[in-house]
Amino acid sequence: MWYANIVFMGEDGQGLMNVSESEARSPEMSREVAWKNLICKIDGVQSARVVFGERGEVEEIHVIADERRTAKQVTRDIQSALMAAFDAEVDYRVISVARIPLEGGQQDERAAQNVRLLYEGIDLHSQRDSMSVGVRLGCGGREYEGLASCQSGVFSRQRMVAMATVGAINEFMGAPAFELVDVQSAQISGRAAVLVSVNCVKGPELLLGGAFLRDDADKAVVKATMDAVNRRVGYIKRSL
Repeated sequence: MWYANIVFMGEDGQGLMNVSESEARSPEMSREVAWKNLICKIDGVQSARVVFGERGEVEEIHVIADERRTAKQVTRDIQSALMAAFDAEVDYRVISVARIPLEGGQQDERAAQNVRLLYEGIDLHSQRDSMSVGVRLGCGGREYEGLASCQSGVFSRQRMVAMATVGAINEFMGAPAFELVDVQSAQISGRAAVLVSVNCVKGPELLLGGAFLRDDADKAVVKATMDAVNRRVGYIKRSL
């Protein structure tokens, strides 16, 4: 029997399911069961029911899905899957999607992924023989500040801003979870950029972030530092 894999892709480019042609079209399955089995392979779908009319036309498709994806996304994937596997064009109006909350562990994981610190501002004070930097980051309506100071000429301004940013991040974490390793300027695609490497103490793991230099060079350093850690912040904070 001829066999080929059919891979359906979501809007984010991630594979949603992988089902064989023989599995989708098995003659041993009723049309209703075949459609149901295919729909249930779509990412986020928990169960499905398909209702056909007397003339064989699809009248209703009822789906229960979790909340990771919107009802519109799930509906589009159902339409694409049925067209690809059965050459069936289904009107979106016959598809109803009921979304249910994720279970506790999945909710925690999703919440961890969605934690993002936001840049709030920077304060720089320079005197004849010293410099101090304060970086403010926000999350959930609260503000976290990191401070760094040094004698003039000991560290570069970029490094001081990055150190203060890491300090604000650790203030949010409630523990010294990250430490600055290096800050470098670079040319990428003909444009000036800043690269920041940060060590994740819990691991350990070396992280890299970058940002293009625009009008505000200090803000670019802050953004590059945040870029290095933002994908880890939620997970690590949950484990501390």
